[in-house]
Amino acid sequence: MNTALKNLSVVRIIRLVFGLLGIVAFAMSKDPIFALIGGVLLVQGVLNSSCGIGGCGYPQYKKIKEQDVKEVNFEEIK
Repeated sequence: MNTALKNLSVVRIIRLVFGLLGIVAFAMSKDPIFALIGGVLLVQGVLNSSCGIGGCGYPQYKKIKEQDVKEVNFEEIK
């Protein structure tokens, strides 16, 4: 349980809260869509497995430093 709740971020906490709210809404209204949405959000929040903001892994580009850029010499062809 300790490893599942490591590195809590704001987005994970929001998913956990909305997941719990969905489960509570299902218990109150008996509408299965609340259970489905609440369950998905709860699982995403606990396991930290979703494609949220920056969660799916987009390529990390390195910033090019001035010293990394080499000057290119052109030769004029007639």
